[in-house]
Amino acid sequence: MAKKGENKKQKRLSAPKTLKIKRKGIVWITKTKAGAHKREESVPLAYVISILGLANNRKEIKSIIKNGKVKVNGIIRKELGFPVGLFDILELSDDKNRTYRLLYDKKGRLIPYEKKDIKNMLKISKVKDKRIIKGAKVQITTEDGLVFVGLGREVNVNDSLLVRFPEKEVLDVIEMKKGNLGYIKSGKNVGEVAIIKEVLKGTAKREGLIILESKNDETISTTISKLIPIGKKEPAIDVEV
Repeated sequence: MAKKGENKKQKRLSAPKTLKIKRKGIVWITKTKAGAHKREESVPLAYVISILGLANNRKEIKSIIKNGKVKVNGIIRKELGFPVGLFDILELSDDKNRTYRLLYDKKGRLIPYEKKDIKNMLKISKVKDKRIIKGAKVQITTEDGLVFVGLGREVNVNDSLLVRFPEKEVLDVIEMKKGNLGYIKSGKNVGEVAIIKEVLKGTAKREGLIILESKNDETISTTISKLIPIGKKEPAIDVEV
């Protein structure tokens, strides 16, 4: 039997846990398209417009997006299923010209929070890959699909980049090291900001661990993949919810 291709439908019951939705009642919801973010770590643009209460039904949501009234990281996006993820910046072209940043709530759901600091269009992106390409240049790829060439060999996997949009200009490198601040993106401490106390390297079969100290002086242990460096003495962006 021939393959039908990608299933373009999404039931609420099986939708990613990042969505703050009612699972029962209405069966279907807009499916997140493939893109820079993983599906399980992102939400569709239509969901963001809905949760902000800017539309009463799908027709109104579609009108807002299709008419180019929404920017994601400085670029107009007109797809209802466009994937939006952690720290992404949303600008709404209406009478108030509001700006939002997507952050996790305490239940691990991605929620848009109105932020004033977004006016400078800064975003943090975690490095997931580093390689040498033609011409002995260093190519850096981030978890949200950004690619940079020639940043320098001092940038390592699991570090973070402070990026200005829409120029995609790298302003700073935030290392995954002792003393810096980290943002936990999954698990029971999701959304927590804590100080990195120790980085324990892993092996080929075991992922590395991070020991952190919370604002309440509690010790937190998590894996490297669940933590994003977000600042040195202070967070480089506003992540309060």
